[in-house]
Amino acid sequence: MQILVLKKICVLIASLLLFANNTIAQKNSMSKIIDEAFKNASSQYAGLINEMSSTPGLLPHSILPDGSLHRVSPSSWVSGFFPGSLWYIYEYTGNVTVRKNAEKFTTYLKTQKNNNKTHDIGFMLYCSYGNKWRLCGKDKETEDVLLSGAKALSSRFNVQVGCTQSWDTGKCGWSFPVIIDNMMNLELLMFVAKNFDCDSLKIASCKHANTTMKNHFRDNYSTYHLVDYNPVNGSIIRKQTVQGLSDGSSWARGQAWALYGYTMMFRETGTVN
Repeated sequence: MQILVLKKICVLIASLLLFANNTIAQKNSMSKIIDEAFKNASSQYAGLINEMSSTPGLLPHSILPDGSLHRVSPSSWVSGFFPGSLWYIYEYTGNVTVRKNAEKFTTYLKTQKNNNKTHDIGFMLYCSYGNKWRLCGKDKETEDVLLSGAKALSSRFNVQVGCTQSWDTGKCGWSFPVIIDNMMNLELLMFVAKNFDCDSLKIASCKHANTTMKNHFRDNYSTYHLVDYNPVNGSIIRKQTVQGLSDGSSWARGQAWALYGYTMMFRETGTVN
C-alpha cells in the first residue's frame, strides 16, 4: 500500500513538473512570438511613415488592388488606427522616433474634436489622443480634444431610445440606426467620465450598453448588426445586418465589437448590467 501511494505521489510530482516546464516553455515561446511581431511591425510601420511623408495631413487606410496606398482625411472612421498603432509600438519598444511620429500623426486628429456627425469619434480620438494621454500623461491639448470629442459624441445620444445614434438616416430610410460597432466607442465616453468627473457620460454609456444588450442579441447570443429605432418613443422598427451575410447571420467583426465593448464596460463599471 505504501509503495502504491509513493508511486502516485511520484506520478503527481512528475506531472506538476511537466506542467510547470510546459508553462515556462509556452511563456517563453509567446514572448518570442510577441517580440518578433513587434519587430516586424516596427519595420513595416517605418516604411509606412516614410510613405506618408509625401501627403501631410492624410492617414493610411488600406492597400488598393493595384498595390497603391489608399489615404484618407482625419474625418475617416479609421483615421485613429495608424497613430494608435504607433503608440502601441512605442509602448513596447521605447523607440523615441516612433513616439515622435505617433505625436505627429495624432495631431492630425485634432480637427475632429467637435465632429458630431459620426459615432466613430471614439475610434478616431481614443486610439490616438487616448493612447497619448495613457503613455505620456495629460497636457492641455490632449485634455481639450478628448473632452470635446466625448461631448460631440454624446450629442448623438437619444434619451427616448437609450442609445447613441450610429449612422445618419440618409437614403436608406432609417429613423435612428444603432449598430453594434457603437459598443467600441463607449470607451471614450467612459474614459472622459472617469477622468473629468462627467457622470452624465457614464450614465449614457451604461444606458446604451443595456439597451443594446436587450435588443441586439439573439437567443444564441449572436448579434444583429443594426437595430433601427423610432426616435420619438424608442420602439424598434426593424433589425438587420448590413455588412454581414444576412439579417439572420452572425457578422464576425460585429460579434468582436460586442465582445470587446462589453468586456470594457464590465472593466469600467464592475457590474453585469
